[in-house]
Amino acid sequence: MEAISFIVTNGMVMGLLIIAYPLFLISNWILSNRINASPKRHALALGSTVVLTPVIYILLVMTLMIGDGYYKRTSFNQEDWLSQPDERFKMSKDIIDSRMLIGMEFEQVVGVLGEDFSIGSSEYTISYYIGFVPGMFRIDPDIIEIRFANGKVAEVKQRET
Repeated sequence: MEAISFIVTNGMVMGLLIIAYPLFLISNWILSNRINASPKRHALALGSTVVLTPVIYILLVMTLMIGDGYYKRTSFNQEDWLSQPDERFKMSKDIIDSRMLIGMEFEQVVGVLGEDFSIGSSEYTISYYIGFVPGMFRIDPDIIEIRFANGKVAEVKQRET
C-alpha cells in the first residue's frame, strides 16, 4: 500500500490559524449563552474549532481553485483574433464547437485565422497560439491544432503545449 504524503506549508498553517482563532471566539461566544460552566464551554468551543477549521479551510481552497479557472468565452471575431493573440483562448471553444473550419482548404483557413501559424508535428498539421488559458497549475500556453486530410480541414482541437 502506497503511503499518502501531505506537505504542510507555512502558508497553510497561517491560513488555518487565521480561520481557527475567530472560529474559536465565535464558538465560545455562542456557547456562552447556552453553557455557564467555563471549562466545559471552552472544551466544546475548542472541539468545534478543531473539527470545523479544516472543513472551512478546504471549502475556501476549493472555491478559489474553481474560481481561478473561470474566464468569459466569446464568439469568434476575426478582428479580435488577429489583434489579440494572447486572448484567443476565449474564442477557441466557439471555433471548435461550431466546426467552422471543417472542410476548409489551407488558404481559406489562413484567410480566416491569419498567417501567424506554426507547422505542426506533421506536414498536414498547423497550429495557432491562443495564449495562456486561466486555471490552476497552468504554466504552458495552449494552441489550436488543425489537421488536414485530402487538402481540407479534418480535425480542430485545442491542447496545451
